[in-house]
Amino acid sequence: MLDDDTQINTLNDIRKRVAGIAAGAKADPYGFGADHESLHGDEDELWSDVLAAIAAGRVESREAARLALETRDIEFCRWYA
Repeated sequence: MLDDDTQINTLNDIRKRVAGIAAGAKADPYGFGADHESLHGDEDELWSDVLAAIAAGRVESREAARLALETRDIEFCRWYA
């Protein structure tokens, strides 16, 4: 089970994590210093955690999904292996 710092219990938890991803991408838009691979991992983890929160009934599904999908609009290099 996730600890209280990473588990999504509210829509605000999602907003904070999306903001963190956006801040990382903005800090280094070209990926020279920021680890964009890590940002991509953060995005994947966010989406997974949102699905778990929806399944557990901790958040309203439509708004939670909408908020999490905002990361698609954040420009950073996504790494696929």
